[in-house]
This record gives sequence, C-alpha cells and structure tokens, in this order.
Amino acid sequence: MPGKRRRFTHLVRIFDGVEQPVFLVDGSWRIRYCNQALLAWLGCSEDALLDRRCAFYSGAVDPGDALAAGLCPPPGAMEQPRTQAEIACLTGEGRVRRRAVQFLRLEVQGSPHALLAVAEGQDLPEAASSAGREIAGHSEPAPAGGDDRRKAHDLHRLLQDFRAGREARGLPAVLLGNGPAAARLRAQFRAVSRADENVLFVGPAGGGKRLLAAALFDAWRDSPDQSLIPIPCPDLDADVLQGVVQTLQAASGDKPRPDMLLLEDVDRLPNDAQLALQRLTASVGFRARIVATAREPLSRAAARGAFSPELAAGLGVLFVEVPEIKARREDLPLLAQAVLEERNAEEQKQLLGFSQDALDLLTVYAWPGNFGELCDVVRRAHEKAAGPLIGVADLPRSFVSAVRSQLDATARPTAVSLPRFLADVEKELLRRALRRARGNKTLAAKMLGVSRPRLYRRLVQLGLEDRLGSDRGGEGGQDREP
Repeated sequence: MPGKRRRFTHLVRIFDGVEQPVFLVDGSWRIRYCNQALLAWLGCSEDALLDRRCAFYSGAVDPGDALAAGLCPPPGAMEQPRTQAEIACLTGEGRVRRRAVQFLRLEVQGSPHALLAVAEGQDLPEAASSAGREIAGHSEPAPAGGDDRRKAHDLHRLLQDFRAGREARGLPAVLLGNGPAAARLRAQFRAVSRADENVLFVGPAGGGKRLLAAALFDAWRDSPDQSLIPIPCPDLDADVLQGVVQTLQAASGDKPRPDMLLLEDVDRLPNDAQLALQRLTASVGFRARIVATAREPLSRAAARGAFSPELAAGLGVLFVEVPEIKARREDLPLLAQAVLEERNAEEQKQLLGFSQDALDLLTVYAWPGNFGELCDVVRRAHEKAAGPLIGVADLPRSFVSAVRSQLDATARPTAVSLPRFLADVEKELLRRALRRARGNKTLAAKMLGVSRPRLYRRLVQLGLEDRLGSDRGGEGGQDREP
C-alpha cells in the first residue's frame, strides 16, 4: 500500500508540473483530480472543484457547479477511445473563455472507467470560440459524430454564451431565445424584478407563468428568511384565503423584508374570495408583495363583470405578457436544448442534444400545451433515448402522431364547390356594379352588359334583392352596401 501511495503521489507531482490543464472525470461524471494549471485557468481552489458533478448543462447557478459544468465531457465520450472537444470558463467580465481538449478513455478490464482530459495551453481565439452564436457556424475543434452532433454542440455553446452575462444567470429556460418575443419577455421580466410593486403574469396555460414567478422571487429577494407562498385560486374559499393570508402576515411581521404571495390563476378566483382578498390587501398591516398569474388581463375580465375592478387595478400594477410557444418558433431549438440540459443536471444520463429530424418535428409542431408540453415531451424523450442524441424514434408516439396529423391537415386540399364559388364571384360583381351605379339597376345592368329584367332575376336568385330594397325607378339612389 505505501508503494502505491508513493506512485500516486509521484504521478500527481508530474501532472501538477505540466503546463497544460489536466483533470480526471470518473464514470459518474464527477471530477476526481485536477492539476494546478487547470485551477490557475479557472481561478479557483481545489476544494471548489473536486468531487463536483460535471453535467452537460449550461444553466448552473452555484459557482462550483458552473465551473464543473464547463469542464463536462461531451455525452458519448465514454464510448470513444478519444474525443476532441472544448472546455469553457466564465470570466468575471461575463465572457466565456474556451480551450481545446482531448478526452482519453481509461478502461478497467475492458470497460470504460474514467476520462483523462488534457487541454491546450492557450485559449481558443474569441472569434472561433464564439462560433456557436450562429448555429450554422462552426470552428475547430469539430466534435466527432457528424453534422447533428456539431449542431448540438453549437446550441450548447450558444446557451453558454447567452448565460455568460450576469443578468442571464439563473434565468429559467422559458426566457431564453433570440427572437423578438423572447427579447420582449426578458425586458419585461427584468423591469419587474427591479421593482417592489405587485406583478401580473398573463399568458396561456402551460406558458411557464409559474416558473417566471418563482424566478422573479429568486431575483427579488435579498434575505433567506423571505418565502414564496403559492395559493391556487380556482374554487378557493374566502375563509381559507383569509386564514392563509393572516397566517402569512403573522409569520412575516418581524421580517425586515416581506414575503411574496403567488396567486395562481387569479382570474378564476371566486367572487367571495375576490372581496376577501380586496379587504385584506387594503388593510394597514398587509406587507406581502403579490405576484399573480392569469390567462387573460384582469382589466378585460373586469370589463365584462367577471372580476373586481378595484382588485384588478391593485394586482396588475406591473404587467408581463407571456407569449405562446408557437409565436417563438425561431427559439424552439434553443428552448428544447435548454430543457434537455436541465434533465442532464437532474439525471445520471447525459445527452448531447437532438438529431436534425427530431428538431424539425419540434419546430413545426403547434404546441397547444405550450412550454409545459415541450418540457414533458423532452423529459419523456430523455428517459427513452440511449444517447447521445435524441432521434425521432425517441420522441413520444403521441407527439409524433400529433405532428403528422397536423401536417396532414395542413397539406390536405380544401374542397371547393364550383357552383358556390361562381355564385360568390357573381355576387361580388353585382355589388360592385350597383355601388358604382349608386343603386340604379338600369345603369348597373348596362355596366354588366345584361338586361334590366335579367339583373333583377339574378338579384332575387342570389338573395340580394331584399337587402338592396326597392328600385329607384331608374334614378340614381344612395350608394348602399348590399
């Protein structure tokens, strides 16, 4: 045993003297060794990195987890003798530094046991390391496995670059994207996260409103004592609501900062509970910040008498509109990749991304269940896929069937009735002639090149005469729309 320890110590001494960053990842994706060159490049201590799990995930918030995630081997590396890839490090200025790396598979009795990583001594040029900003772009080192793997790596880089900025760290996946709808949603979210007023998130079912409310709480709170208290509003009894709010008030009385009350589906709050909530929020001792979710603006519900106007004004001080996922079609590849990487962070299985065929189906689908449906489809595909890419065969059968039905309905030609079509054309010609003749049937008949009796017969047969009214006796009448 002492001899083995001496050999290990000697090996560590050799690696610590190497100028290139070197580290070891075991079969459970945990970092078991790192040399001094790697620690110097990352700017961290050994304790901050060792034993961390390096998931293929771009959204880690904890600094140690974020450092480890930047070192993650690409999924599938354990199945290859050697894999060329990149490692990433987030700087204090919000930039992502990258280096080329070789992952060498180490085997025990013929089975993959660990990966030894040896990185280059210099960073990749920033122009090359940011090639992922354009999904079609690519720079060396090229990931093995063809075009689909390259595009999955590019999406991963794009997520890393996107989340490099301080304001983007910790944001839920629903806020990611480069399209105008995503940019508008992020701008609204950042505005309300800097305020203390009540906020109303309005959007379709499954749109991610609850995720946004939770992210708002994380961005807004400045004390671990603050709590987010969710209350489902449909069928909520007024007495229950009053009891919950009063308990919340009693618990937060001594806190320097108030708690946050999350009213889910507040537009479905019963009338008696609306009155109770209005009284409670207007009381002198009420301190909580209220965040509510709804499927329609409360002002609209109040206008048709379905919601209290006073309560609507109080809850909707700040307003965030959450768009449907089908309005963000250009962001779907990035959203799907972000959701997949969240599964990587939660599960032992690590996947790289999606095949292009699978991405095509995700992009063309209408997503009636919105972001929640996307998360469910990716979760089920992640469970099924053997990796490293999710293919069409890994997607849920019900989803694939729904996409095909949607495409069939779109491609199916609409039946056209020729007699009805010709009648519609004739109606439009008659209307235009009568408008130009200002209702004078004799003049309209001359314009159309038909006799006045024939014009009158066609007006009756096509159902236009009753709406046109009586004849003006050949004189110009008022221009009336038939």
